[in-house]
Amino acid sequence: MKKQRDRIWCAVGSPATWTTDYLIALLGVYFWAIYVFGVYDINRVLAGCFSVAIVFSLCMQLALRRTIDIRKLLSAAVNGFLVGFLMPAGTPLWVIVTVMAIAILPFELPYLGQYLRRYVHPIALAAVFMIFVFPQFKATNADCLIGVSGPIPPLDSLLSGMIPDDGIYDMLIGRHSGLIGEVSVLMITAGGIYLIVRDTIRVYAPIAMLGSLAILSYAFPVAGDRLDFLVAQMFTGGVFFTAVFLLSYFPTCPATRNGSVLYGLLCGVLTYALRRFFPTFDGVYLALLLSAAAVAVIEPLLAPQIILWKKEF
Repeated sequence: MKKQRDRIWCAVGSPATWTTDYLIALLGVYFWAIYVFGVYDINRVLAGCFSVAIVFSLCMQLALRRTIDIRKLLSAAVNGFLVGFLMPAGTPLWVIVTVMAIAILPFELPYLGQYLRRYVHPIALAAVFMIFVFPQFKATNADCLIGVSGPIPPLDSLLSGMIPDDGIYDMLIGRHSGLIGEVSVLMITAGGIYLIVRDTIRVYAPIAMLGSLAILSYAFPVAGDRLDFLVAQMFTGGVFFTAVFLLSYFPTCPATRNGSVLYGLLCGVLTYALRRFFPTFDGVYLALLLSAAAVAVIEPLLAPQIILWKKEF
């Protein structure tokens, strides 16, 4: 029994601590996005998502329960901030309000919300909703204030079956367009290291996701040589942001080691498959949404003697 208990993991600290850790980890991504897209556009989108999420959560709590749960407000604040990083810099306010309604309101409902929090990743749901409902709002080079390294955004080149003109240095540092949180792989990695050191997230799911995607990309390249395609696949779109900040989202991330590995493997395999066979959009967010739902069903089968405990955040 001791061995089984050791496999159950809880992030160190309280919801307020986790919120602070996430915000600190996102600082590098935030400041780099300001450098690429400008102070006004970045703050308008992120502040809009952050405030709308809190207002929606507060109104739903007062309307349904007539009490305020601080943990739910903190959860909504982090969700809103993370969803903001998955939007283009020029996203209008009415789109922000619509997307945040999808990310917050269903999860605040008394009975349905408890079910949804277990099986549905709210940030991935918001990202997928934005992709399919508002496809016209996408990242372009015109949003950038700096001189970018290629004429076409690297993700668009990859999805078109071409190796991006951007070199590995430009994609790693982030001298190209993209969604607010997707641009700098280096800053995302730095934030991930901070969260791991703080014991806020574990490495099993991110490594499983990145490893499975890297192996498939190297073994079955679509364009260019194997190494070029691997780099383009890993360093474009939302792969690293998903692996670091979204995969380990507390309510949907499995509490067991085996479940975390399966979760990451599923997300990596589905990301490769969706990008290859449905190259009209970045499949990483749909892959995350499907993986979270699948693992919520599969994980109890991996350890049936354990009462599955979901971290409330």
